[in-house]
Amino acid sequence: MILSIRKTIFFGLLASWLCLAWSAPVLAASPSPARVALLVSSERAPFREATEGVRELLQGKAGGVDLSIHTLVGTEEEAMAVVAKVKKGKPDLILALGTAALNAACAQRGDVPIVAGMVLDRRDIPRQRNVGGVVLDIPLQTQMEWMRRMFPKMLNVGVLYNSAENGEGVAAASEIAATYGFRVVPRQVDDPQDLPEALERLAKEADVLWGISDRVVLTPQTAKSILLFSFRNRIPFVGLSRAWVKAGALYALDRDYRDIGRQCGELALRALQGQAPEGLPVESPRKITYSLNLKTARKMKIGLPPSLVDGAQETF
Repeated sequence: MILSIRKTIFFGLLASWLCLAWSAPVLAASPSPARVALLVSSERAPFREATEGVRELLQGKAGGVDLSIHTLVGTEEEAMAVVAKVKKGKPDLILALGTAALNAACAQRGDVPIVAGMVLDRRDIPRQRNVGGVVLDIPLQTQMEWMRRMFPKMLNVGVLYNSAENGEGVAAASEIAATYGFRVVPRQVDDPQDLPEALERLAKEADVLWGISDRVVLTPQTAKSILLFSFRNRIPFVGLSRAWVKAGALYALDRDYRDIGRQCGELALRALQGQAPEGLPVESPRKITYSLNLKTARKMKIGLPPSLVDGAQETF
């Protein structure tokens, strides 16, 4: 009887151990390093920085990760061929930097977990159970928080937008801005020809002009008009990038691209360590940088605290 009980206990423990072994995460169960394929859409500097961040995070972990890097710089057909070859090698996870790399990875059928990075916003990440990632879009709350730091006494925030692309976003921004003491003054511009009239109206209503990504409003063709409006009316323009600040915008928020790479690497590790792909979140950048145009600030007589000037990644 005792022997029978001991056998029952032994086989019960053995069965439990085997179940745990089969369900263990890749990093723990595999005798060899987990294989991660990194697909990169571009050779431009931000992508190089993000790639280095991924490399630092994944290759610096105990146990190691077998990281292969594939830059997709050819045609769409060539990119698809690279991805097909990558998937044929059965990696444990694919990390895709950029929209082109993500689209190519998702177009190939399979259930390999995919972590995306260097894509604009959440709409660019397919709603598939095996995909998560880090987007470039900076949350509205963060943008308003920084705007309040830069303009502690200003009230009216003008914004130009086309309704098809940004109607819902501007409505949401109005609610969030109110919590920071701002009033959003929206002016709809569905055609570039509507821009002069919209700017003329904002000249009498806005204390600051907030630039948002918009395919109709903010283009190389409209940049000069917007910046001239800003200077002539002494209404500071919040740009979208360092390039806008260099051209005359007062400031712009940006991301630390190397840290975005690290952030993607951390999501990848979570997938490799057993978290279900559908449980991986879509995250925003956790580290924000900014650039300042001090010449613009002087011309518009905008006083900036020394702490803000010192904290800028770059000044002009």
